[in-house]
Parts: sequence; C-alpha cells; structure tokens
Amino acid sequence: MEKLNNKKYDYFIIANTYENPINDFIANEKIPDIIHGNIVFDLTLINGFKSNKYVIVQIMDSKIEISSIKPINDIDNEIVQISQQYFVNNSNIVKNNVLPNLLKYSILK
Repeated sequence: MEKLNNKKYDYFIIANTYENPINDFIANEKIPDIIHGNIVFDLTLINGFKSNKYVIVQIMDSKIEISSIKPINDIDNEIVQISQQYFVNNSNIVKNNVLPNLLKYSILK
C-alpha cells in the first residue's frame, strides 16, 4: 500500500497475484492503518486492460464501504506511472502470472 499525496485518492494498492486484494480487506473487516479515505486498486494482473483495471474503494471507520466499490477509467497520470514502474521493477510477477503472453508483454512495455 502506498500513501498518495493526491486530492482524489489517499492510497494506492497494486494486486501482485491473480487474487483480488479487495476480498482480503472485506474478509478482515477492519483496515487498521486507515480510518477514512479512498483507495485505488490496480487490478491489471487480474483483469488485464479491461474497464475494471482500476477500482476505487472508500474507507469509513476503518471498514470498506462495499457499496462504494467501482471501476474508474479517468485515472491520474501519477498513478499510471507508479503502476508502470512497479511492473517494470517487478517483471517476474508479471512473467509468472497466468495472463496470456501478449498481455504480459503489453504490461511490461
């Protein structure tokens, strides 16, 4: 989880497996480090480049507001750059993923 200095979003989380990290937050019920805020999830390794590649979630009283979970298409360039750099720096995560090879190539380029 990366803290952002952004007006729209407070935190950024990149999924690094095929399992959706939002499910972990829901299962744990409480998010100890966040009382209120917005988290953007990068779900590229789960959804590829589909419209739900980025998802925003609101946190209230350290809990995910399930009704707030929604895909976002208009993502800040800062977040896109963080994501791209993460995948380049951790290319083994992409290469070992179950995604098709063409999509893996696209993520790393």
